[in-house]
Amino acid sequence: MSKHAFAAALVGAAVFAAGAAEAQVAPFQPLARGTLVVNLRGTAVIPDNSSPITTASGAATGLDVHVGRDFMPTLGFDYFVTDNLSVELIAGATRHSIRAAGATSSTEVSRQWVIPPALTAKYHPLPAARISPYVGAGVNYMLFVSRE
Repeated sequence: MSKHAFAAALVGAAVFAAGAAEAQVAPFQPLARGTLVVNLRGTAVIPDNSSPITTASGAATGLDVHVGRDFMPTLGFDYFVTDNLSVELIAGATRHSIRAAGATSSTEVSRQWVIPPALTAKYHPLPAARISPYVGAGVNYMLFVSRE
């Protein structure tokens, strides 16, 4: 199954689940200490698209490396440490084509799977409101897991 078909199926399942959940009207539950929120989102990994390739001694080769972009569905796990403070871990994987390109040619060198986990701390000033804005900051690490 292609990644686009997989993403479409995942979005369709989420829309169906949201419709089913909406049919069962539950009372509003404010966000509070100990709450775990699991969400589905889309994540784009957009690397610096072009950089020069040099030899070990630093001489120019006339080639540039081009790394493809990818967009995939990802999961987010947001845990409320206090009523106003939460930490979120975002997990997913993207696939990128790596090419060496010159003035007249472009050759695929590798395909790479990347896991870009992100850990974010968020402050929610209005956790009891139905719409809860937040301010956050986090870290990200790009983990390269396999080559094709």
